[in-house]
Amino acid sequence: MSQQRTQLFISYSHRDRDYLQRLQVHLRPLVRDDTIDLWDDSRIEPGGTWRDEIAAALSRAKIAVLLISADFFASEFIAAEELPRLLEASRDEGAVILSLIVSSSRYSRTEALGKVQAVNDPKRPLDGLTPAEQEAEYEKVAEQVERLMGQQELRARISTMGEQLGEQQRQLRAQQAIINELVTYMLSAPIFRHLSGIGLLREYRFHDGPMSRELYFLRDLGFIMPTNGDFVPFDARLNETNLPDLLEPTPIGWSCMRLRRAEVPKEWREDPGMRPNFREDRATKIGL
Repeated sequence: MSQQRTQLFISYSHRDRDYLQRLQVHLRPLVRDDTIDLWDDSRIEPGGTWRDEIAAALSRAKIAVLLISADFFASEFIAAEELPRLLEASRDEGAVILSLIVSSSRYSRTEALGKVQAVNDPKRPLDGLTPAEQEAEYEKVAEQVERLMGQQELRARISTMGEQLGEQQRQLRAQQAIINELVTYMLSAPIFRHLSGIGLLREYRFHDGPMSRELYFLRDLGFIMPTNGDFVPFDARLNETNLPDLLEPTPIGWSCMRLRRAEVPKEWREDPGMRPNFREDRATKIGL
């Protein structure tokens, strides 16, 4: 996995150090405000392994500024190490390269830099400008870097929001799976039969066993309510108690019965022995 790119890297020839130092001055406020993490080889400590440090900095470069001059193109290290890696990062990882034209050079004849954005007009390099005009060009670099870093921060925030939204969606899917399992259980045939019996029959007797657990389930999900007073414990010796005397469906319970009316046992209406026990008015209410 490639390292996350967060730095501004300046590639230059040491013969152009004076131009580097003026550019550093214009970028200093952005460093102070933590807008950028600026790296050039002046950060290498004495005795440091400079090749390794430059290689590490190149791998972290999100934006690169090239100080273009004849000396820049003459540098073997820039040509063999820095420039190829920066162009690769631009092509493969979206790093941004800005060229600041310091002096006349073969820049316009270098195909690899054809798509690299030049901050100033290559026909008017810095060494041909007045000091005031040079300062204006340095400030253009600072402005573009600040704008690019703002765009990167916005993209990072959008990416973070996308990750957070993705996590929320995963949590919602997990919660929905649990709800689906509960609904599947709630709408299983025995439980739906109890709900329908309470709502549609004049006589629907309680029997010890799983029925108490299923009635608790209907109660806890808000599908049944007491006809009068409070809920009674379903496991408190209610055997043979007529449940329609104690309970009735809630509005949600009626909606469930209305949605699944085709599953109400047919024998309740068709069996002559059961038909007198069937509440026709309630059956009409749910569309039977």
